Amino acid sequence: MKKIWSWIMTSNHYKHLIIGLVDAIIAICLAVYFHIALLAGVAFPYAFINAFTLEFKDKEYGNKIDKEDIFATIIIPFIALLISIIL
Repeated sequence: MKKIWSWIMTSNHYKHLIIGLVDAIIAICLAVYFHIALLAGVAFPYAFINAFTLEFKDKEYGNKIDKEDIFATIIIPFIALLISIIL
């Protein structure tokens, strides 16, 4: 648990996790509003595009692309996708 917590607190991974959570919530709310059966199926591609957009912004400011930030952004929508497929 300490390894996970230290990974979250390094760099700005916690911000990416929050963005992924917001992506999942927005996509699920839209899916419920439009009566889409596979709720998280919408959230994962949306979060994936958003993750690469965030990393492109970092690259434009002179930083390197961080694959861990991309992972941190898409992990929560991916878990939501797996849960919706299982249920």
